[in-house]
Amino acid sequence: MSDDIKKAVSKAKPIQADNVEELWPTPKPLPDITASDDAKGFPFDGLPPIIQQAAREIERFSKVPAMAPAISGLGVLATALGKKAIIVERDGHELNPTFFFVLIAGTGERKSPVFSYMAKPLNAWEQARKKDHPAEVRKAINNNDMIDDRIKKIKNEGNKSDIDLAEINEQIDHLEKKRQAIPVEPSLYTSDITAEILFHKMHERDETYAVMSAEGRDIMEALTGSNRGGTGTGDKLYLSGFSGDRVSRDRVGSGDGAIELVMYKPSLNMTLMIQPDMFLSVAMHKGLRASGLIARLWPVWLPSLVGTRFEQLDEAGLDWEALTPFYNCVTRFIDAVQPLNDKGDLIRHKATFSSEAQKARLVLYNNIEKAMADGNGLDDVRDIASKATSQTCKLALILHLANNPDLLNEATSKIDIATWQKAERLGSFFMKEAIRSQRGADDGEHLRHAKRLLDWLRIKGCTEIGAREIQRSAPRPKLSRSELVDVIGVLTEPPYQWLKESGKTAKGNAVYSVHPSLFEIEGK
Repeated sequence: MSDDIKKAVSKAKPIQADNVEELWPTPKPLPDITASDDAKGFPFDGLPPIIQQAAREIERFSKVPAMAPAISGLGVLATALGKKAIIVERDGHELNPTFFFVLIAGTGERKSPVFSYMAKPLNAWEQARKKDHPAEVRKAINNNDMIDDRIKKIKNEGNKSDIDLAEINEQIDHLEKKRQAIPVEPSLYTSDITAEILFHKMHERDETYAVMSAEGRDIMEALTGSNRGGTGTGDKLYLSGFSGDRVSRDRVGSGDGAIELVMYKPSLNMTLMIQPDMFLSVAMHKGLRASGLIARLWPVWLPSLVGTRFEQLDEAGLDWEALTPFYNCVTRFIDAVQPLNDKGDLIRHKATFSSEAQKARLVLYNNIEKAMADGNGLDDVRDIASKATSQTCKLALILHLANNPDLLNEATSKIDIATWQKAERLGSFFMKEAIRSQRGADDGEHLRHAKRLLDWLRIKGCTEIGAREIQRSAPRPKLSRSELVDVIGVLTEPPYQWLKESGKTAKGNAVYSVHPSLFEIEGK
């Protein structure tokens, strides 16, 4: 060996020493959409005090993230409000307060208790009204039967005399105006329904209804069309109900002729809790992405508290009084009595923005619009970003009325700048979460498997591992052969090169070194 070569070798640094960075640059962290930035980033203090108080008590008692009852509370308020109020985003553009909240958490994360406590006032209202419903139905039927008898008598008398037909028609018309609609079953939301039945539910209830469930798998499967025999998705009515666009249902019918129903300004709310696998299958559904349904969802990945939810013998029970102000507000929304106009139609409350709030809304809109241009940061998520300002306006309406439910009895009101700023912070959080979820879904299932594998390697302290050991010992669900190939491919190539082939086993299988920086930061 020449003297020059000997000098070069003697000066060389080993791969695991100080020069590791220049030989093996620190890889980029794998994306993880299953852990929300949330618990710290969620603007909890922007919520109405009644939601904050209820959510904190449920958080304490059920040991769940406060976000879960807080966001569910927004969905419950929107459901209770229905079409009683509209927000004027700008002259000529009025919106119903509709939201599609999707809370994502795995099995065992106590989704059901959260939903049960927050939806309790909706259920209580339904149960109370159902007691009187049979009597109200009988009363309406008896009233209409008597009208039918009188009309029949008038017609028979008309056939026996020379009574003016115009006079007979006038008498019949007078009676017809006294006919009563058969009261529909008291119901504000459903947890499992077909699009056809949902249309009729909404049509019968002033064009407004909600879909809410602590286990939204059936609803999501209906949206993807998996229960339609491959004949397309089931999202058409949801899209119209979210945007308030005219929707009709015309069918041949039977017996009495064709069915022709129209809703001119439908209002549909949705608050679902689902498992990660179901959300990801929906988020990656090409048809739902193309239709725009995915862009209308506000998904939030709830942080897991499993392993920390310890109980103590002296813990206090649930403080129902802490939930009462929220429950009262929900009931006041439902029971709000609104004035009638000269034609006998309800005057829906119309909220507008103060001058300061209008200017703030304009700034938000223009900033988002600019960011959607090519290369400006939101160009790949235009479908989500384009709806952010309108959704923030809807949030402002909910916050505004939740702080003063009596406004529903008035014709108009103005939303101040302080309320707008709270709505903007909340809207920004939801938009960022929706964008993060969509981009994460685009990254593919193999990246999620790779992230899970890296977390396992870090916890186990493995600095070297073989492919066979990964397949045999890594945590469930076990990787298939093809999934293992994908994961190894991700983790041995930039920008996620956390593994580097460092040798072979006696049987010729590859052995991989783990990048040292994986163990430097807990939970990286």
